Amino acid sequence: MRPGQLRIRLMSLLESGIRVSFATRLFDLSHGFRAASADPVLFLRPERRDNGERTFRLLEGERLPTGYGPELCRRVFDTAPRAVKGGRVRP
Repeated sequence: MRPGQLRIRLMSLLESGIRVSFATRLFDLSHGFRAASADPVLFLRPERRDNGERTFRLLEGERLPTGYGPELCRRVFDTAPRAVKGGRVRP
């Protein structure tokens, strides 16, 4: 399902009075909700300390426009990820 289609379906649920919770890595989708919704939107993200350490705790906070996938890929595979046909990224 495309992000635009997903946004329409989720907004329909909200307009019907249904409380919606979801996890996404789609930055534009999540921020589109903040702009389109009159209701409060709560963002949670994993805590990450300044030194890069993860605590595995969720904290309230705005979504970041980037993920840490490339960093993890370098740490695990000792190489930067590369794009492949279809838009997927792999080591």
